[in-house]
Formats: sequence, structure tokens, C-alpha cells
Amino acid sequence: MQFRKVSSGYRLVVLTVLSGVLLASCGGSRGNDPVVANQASLDETLVRITEKTLVPAVNNFAGAAAQFDATVADYCAAPSEAVLIALQDNWRQLASSWYRVIPYNFGPLNDDVVFPEYIQFDSLRLRGTNYRATVRTQVTQNIQAEYALDEAYFASQAFQKMGLLALEVLVFETSGLADGETISPAEPTSANINFDYFLYPRKCEMLIGVSQQFTARAEAVQQGWTTQYKNSGSSYAQLFASNNLDAGTDNITVLLTSVQEFLDYLKQRNVVAIAAQSSGYAWTLLEQSIDEIDGLLNGSRTDSFNIFAIMTAAGYTQPVATVRENIAFARASIANKNAIDLGVALALLDGNFKREIPDSLDVELGINFTDGD
Repeated sequence: MQFRKVSSGYRLVVLTVLSGVLLASCGGSRGNDPVVANQASLDETLVRITEKTLVPAVNNFAGAAAQFDATVADYCAAPSEAVLIALQDNWRQLASSWYRVIPYNFGPLNDDVVFPEYIQFDSLRLRGTNYRATVRTQVTQNIQAEYALDEAYFASQAFQKMGLLALEVLVFETSGLADGETISPAEPTSANINFDYFLYPRKCEMLIGVSQQFTARAEAVQQGWTTQYKNSGSSYAQLFASNNLDAGTDNITVLLTSVQEFLDYLKQRNVVAIAAQSSGYAWTLLEQSIDEIDGLLNGSRTDSFNIFAIMTAAGYTQPVATVRENIAFARASIANKNAIDLGVALALLDGNFKREIPDSLDVELGINFTDGD
């Protein structure tokens, strides 16, 4: 069964209600209608993916950034070990929400060839380079210096010194200065970290500046998805759901390619061994991404339109079973903290998004490169 692309005159007309980004197609199918292997079912599925998966992921990310920033303000107004612990928990929530967004690295996150927005959140994602030592050096310099740590300063900083990594170092490490003027972190207990902020008030200025920049950028990404994208008069959610993207690129191609590139990145860059080391949260973050990808394919339990349902309707039951087995393998590898098995599982899922899934949907991805090349 082939999915033939329809002309723009017959594409779905999408209405966006900003309170919930409720997307509905003209003459669209109802949730209990049977899924059949045709273009209309695929279009309907992508509308629902936009409404129930993509936009919620972006909204949750922006919300987690705002919550983290609010807790930063509380902590720096009256530093205490209890509020620091809450701040660390907020960072975990923020990082988790990011690892649910970054599989969808397109649109407002990645629309600049030179400085895409995603690198401002996650410096590791670009080429897998670990900038932790760079951030630690920056923290030490900022604490000791006398220049103003104001909005202009942080707006001018390179992405290597900002984002999730900088926030993690700031809330999970000491500066090391109290232990001999080095940049190596001391024993990172909450008591030691809190005392570090007591000794060096400029550390809080840095925390506030990095957090505010992060939150402003997260809000800008959310606005692009839900309000207006690049002066188009439409939100990116509208453009994506109605398949009216730049240069006529098909939304399903953009989506599958992005997830495939992310899976390739996780394996090729050995992310579990590099990311979130100060917080000890790397395994949980990868679990979040696998859960997100599983939800993308399976859809809501109450919604019959999803990618797996279309593949099954087209007769591709074995590829669906294979992908599900590989997701289960990835989950087991994470639960056991087995990096070797996880690498195998990620490679298998990467292959599924290159071959089985697009082949079952009759989608041509044109993938012939490795992430970061």
C-alpha cells in the first residue's frame, strides 16, 4: 500500500486554539474511526502527534525552565540547603523535559545554519564535545573577577559556557576555590554547595544570569511553536500539522529524520557516559528519551491514530513487533545501566527509523550521513 502525497489544495486545514493547541482537520476522522493505510490516516496521525506529543513536549520544557528560574530567585534571595535541594530537583525536571524535546530537533529549535537554538540549551548535542572543564573555569573566573555579571554579559557568552551544563555545574558542584584555588569541584554535598554560595555571592549572580537566558530562550521556542514562527503569520504547530513547511519538505520526513539523528547521536557520542555527570542523572535522561519516542510511535492509549497503527493497517506487523522489541531492549539496558547493551539497542532503533518505519509508511528519508558529520 502506497501513501501518495496529496496536493496542497487537499491538505489538511488546521485550526490552532492557543490554550491547548487543539488541531482539527476539515472532514477529519474521529478517534474511534478505523485506521486504514492511506494518506488521510497519516495526515490525521500527524495532526494528533502535533497536538498531543510535540506541542506538549515544548510546553513542558518551557514550563520547567520557568519553574527552575523561579526557584533560582528564591534561593538567591535567601540561600539555604533546603531550597538548594529543591533547585537540584528542578534541574532534574528541566533536564528530563529537554530530553523529551530534543528528539524533535527541527523548527524553532533548529532553524539557523550557523547558530541553531538547540546548542544554547545543550552544548553536548552539537558534536558530542564535553565542555564541563570550560564551564568550571568560567565559574571560577566569574567568582573572582570584578566585572558586572549583568544581562548584557550573559547574552554575549558563547554556548559552550551556558545552557543545561552550566546550570548543572552551578547547582551540583562547588567552585573548588575554598579548597585551594583550583577549578576541581570539592565533595559536592548539598551542605558544601550551599556554603560555596555563602562564601562567593557572585556565584548566585552567575546562576541568575544563566538561568534567565535559558528561560528566555525556552519561552521563545515555545512562542515559535504555539504563536508565530518567523513572521509567517502562523505557529510552527500549524505549519507542521498542515504540512506547509519550508521548501515543501514533508512533515513526516522531518519528524522521522530528526528522531533517527537523535538516536544516532546518543550512540555515536556515548552520551550516557558524558551528560549529567555532576548530577548522576544520565541514565534517567536517556530513559526519558526512550519513553518519549515510544509514545510518539504508540500515541495515546485512547487514540487509535498513531504510527504503529498505520504500519499495522498496511500489513507491516513484523516491523512493528521488531521496533517494540528494540524499545524494550533499550529500556532493559537502561534499567541495568549496561552501556554496551544500550549502544546496541540504540543502533537497532536508529536502523528502525532509517528503514522499517519509513519503508512501512512509504517515506523516502534520503539519509546518508552520521549525526555530527
